Amino acid sequence: MALLLYGGLVLVSLVLQSTLLASVTIFGVKPDLLLILVVIYAMYNGPVFGAKFGFVVGLVLDLTVGQMIGLQAFSKMLIGIGVGLSVEKLFRDSVFVPVTAVLLGTMFDQIIYVLGLALFGVPVGWRGIVPHNVLLTAAYNGLLVMLLYRGLYAIGDAIAYWDELFRRSG
Repeated sequence: MALLLYGGLVLVSLVLQSTLLASVTIFGVKPDLLLILVVIYAMYNGPVFGAKFGFVVGLVLDLTVGQMIGLQAFSKMLIGIGVGLSVEKLFRDSVFVPVTAVLLGTMFDQIIYVLGLALFGVPVGWRGIVPHNVLLTAAYNGLLVMLLYRGLYAIGDAIAYWDELFRRSG
């Protein structure tokens, strides 16, 4: 049951990211709603779930965009693992923890992606990408997660509740 609910959440987020949020740019930078989902649910469910969820979300994004298949999956999987491991012992109800996790997760995701592009021979403008894309996307995602964190956390609680209910009812 949780698989279906998380899958639906990813699908809705992908549609929102590619339609509504694609037109809401700040200095040419778009938010990464799917990365926010990976960070929040890796915090909520731990590193193993974060790795699996990050890989699937990244692969869905790779298949949707259609270039460098596997690179987003790899970067989002690493972010899921890293966030899941680093926040295990932290108090997650404070908005400071998810905002910091999203800021750092976005920066590392962007850097991993750019390094992957460079490894595959895609020309990358290092001086323009790091300050512009990495920092502005991190700031944009940080602002967005301040608005979305409580709702996403409640959705995670609801998914856990419905999953447990379905498991017990057999």
